[in-house]
Amino acid sequence: MSSVALQQPYAALPQDAQLSIAYAVGSIPMSATPVSIFEAGKSWGIIVQSGPDRISLTPYGEKVMNEEIARKDAIVREQEGRARARAGDAAGRYLDDLGKTDLATLKPEEWAKFCMTMCDTYMYWRLSSK
Repeated sequence: MSSVALQQPYAALPQDAQLSIAYAVGSIPMSATPVSIFEAGKSWGIIVQSGPDRISLTPYGEKVMNEEIARKDAIVREQEGRARARAGDAAGRYLDDLGKTDLATLKPEEWAKFCMTMCDTYMYWRLSSK
């Protein structure tokens, strides 16, 4: 079982911190109140309070967390790949508009615009949900 040391007893944490911890680690019912979520020895199958100042993931909780992390990583990889492709296309169109293919021949202002086009396009597509 993995565990996380808390800086103070769970019950002493502000309610929003208790909720953040509970919801961050898995499928805690929205109807559960923070005080009842971590009664000693009680578990929703994801996490359990293993002491007055510790919470632990159950083996099932570790599996759920690893699957969620893998799912989110796959989404990020897809978004990054799409963003790189779009940025490359946009930068290529800019070079086509200039009629240049050799980056060494770009003037400083053309180089700056090329970099800005690539970076701005990458960031737009990386951060968008499209």
